[in-house]
Amino acid sequence: WGGGGGKSKEGSTKNRGPGGVSPNPSERSAEPSADRAESSSASAWGVVASLACDYECLALPDKPGAVMRPPPGSKARRHAVKCLDWVGAMGKTLVSGNNTKLFLWATDDDEEEGEEEEKEEEKEEEERDKARERAPLLEIGTHDARIWDVASNRLGTHVASVSADGALKLFKLPLGPLGIRAATDSRAKASNAAALEVSRLQLGGGLAGALTGAAGAGDTAKWCSRDLYAVSWHPDGSHLITGGHEGKVQVVDMAHGGATLMRTLVGHAAAIVQVGTNPSGNLLASAGRDGTVRFWDALSGLCVKTIGQDHRHANDAHPVGEATGLCLSRDGTKCLTTSRHGAVKLWDLRSAGKPLARYKGHQNSKGSFVRCGFGPREAVVVSGSDDGRIHLWETHTTKPVSTLPSSMSPIGGGGFTGGSSGGHASGACVYRALWCAKQSLLATCAEDGSVRTWGHLPG
Repeated sequence: WGGGGGKSKEGSTKNRGPGGVSPNPSERSAEPSADRAESSSASAWGVVASLACDYECLALPDKPGAVMRPPPGSKARRHAVKCLDWVGAMGKTLVSGNNTKLFLWATDDDEEEGEEEEKEEEKEEEERDKARERAPLLEIGTHDARIWDVASNRLGTHVASVSADGALKLFKLPLGPLGIRAATDSRAKASNAAALEVSRLQLGGGLAGALTGAAGAGDTAKWCSRDLYAVSWHPDGSHLITGGHEGKVQVVDMAHGGATLMRTLVGHAAAIVQVGTNPSGNLLASAGRDGTVRFWDALSGLCVKTIGQDHRHANDAHPVGEATGLCLSRDGTKCLTTSRHGAVKLWDLRSAGKPLARYKGHQNSKGSFVRCGFGPREAVVVSGSDDGRIHLWETHTTKPVSTLPSSMSPIGGGGFTGGSSGGHASGACVYRALWCAKQSLLATCAEDGSVRTWGHLPG
């Protein structure tokens, strides 16, 4: 990772192709084709067809699943949920940031099925299309200000979160012999609460606390004095990438029980709203409100590619716009971007110029953090919307394939009045739509204070 600061000067690095993406096929994840037509389409888009990855069913989410809210009486129940993530690679649980609190949610019904096996046959038809409101498995922890982003590592052992006071917190999740569900069972919550750890992220290490950009005594890190909007784990599991109001990308080493600021990458002229990496970890990505998406070589810290220009420059023929999110493809060669008052766009990092595709129909005018992503097999693009709906498009053709509806409950005088079934409340901005291939579920979070899952209804 080196130790010097990054530069915004664009360049190329040794043994890397255009855009800083390694040309070595072994460093790219591949995707199997289900039939000859799909294989031909995949080849046209530069994807190497292979059987070296798990099969993923191409089933579009079209059935409302679980509705997840903080318990009645909780202040977090009335606040917007602006971020969520699947915990670990298997995604059996979800983590979300409800205002200043972090909650852990279950996405399966294993325990309920075991206890109500006899009653389930009688109620199967009645509950087929009916979602049930769930309480959180566990309140993981809190921040002193609104939580803007949350990220789980691939092992599902740690969760990182960032907030409006410039704090980065790391939480260790409780693990039992059968996983998180067993460890957070109601009979063991008291003992597991004591096992929950928060690491103090300091230069030089330490325990119990938070990394904050505010000026303070001792060796507390001071590399951000305003909001941190984005956090992401590096694939090696020992580094975190953050971005925020100051327009800097920070790489933080978490490998030795503390936190060491390894590098600061400078180049954005406005706040950074989302960060990420390609699968091999040699390329970092950041989306900013200055109208650019920048890609950085992880070793040298150089900006090797920039998409778009400052949105104040009228001579940019293919602008990104004021970015609100980004998502890299599995093979690291393509990138989705979404922006305020603009379409979701697909870019090829191996070429310069105009985007490959534009996806239109959603609304993104009031939500500064409406983010996009890929759906099943990356054959589908998904995004939230200001009107409470979730939009899905076919990746290659840009045709709308589905729109997950909002509920018919409008915004009331006391806030959103969405029920336990159907979609998010009408008019409630859906900030995030995140697909989990292992569970074949789409998770969404919105301004109505709920986290919801969407599955596939057979037949």
